[in-house]
Amino acid sequence: MIKVPYGIAIDKTKKQNNHRLGYIEDWIEYSHDFLSGTLSKTHHYNDSFYKKLFNRFRQNLKKAECLIIIGYGGRDLGINKYILDYFDYRDKPSFIVDPFYYSNEDLKRFGETIGARPIEKSVSEFQEIIWKN
Repeated sequence: MIKVPYGIAIDKTKKQNNHRLGYIEDWIEYSHDFLSGTLSKTHHYNDSFYKKLFNRFRQNLKKAECLIIIGYGGRDLGINKYILDYFDYRDKPSFIVDPFYYSNEDLKRFGETIGARPIEKSVSEFQEIIWKN
């Protein structure tokens, strides 16, 4: 679901037209591209789209050799639970890339729980590090 910011008219959003080029204008505008808002998105975790998405997330976490978290505030208890339940954080390394890591208490607490190494860099600075190695 899209959380529409204050002042943005709902008719400015679109949904895809079932496998055809173009978009449909509808009075009920929605998109399954992303979720926003901790309280509203958890209601949709059981939708068929998200069941498939979270199944893939679960499988990827199980197979991962390391975990790099970018652009996550640490406040989604559902996502945190998936990481805790399916990523082997006790034996595999994890990293959190966030230039404001130490000022985000929720992210810091989650990072400490999984033993993540904080990387206080922006995504572009982090990309430079990755591409150099």
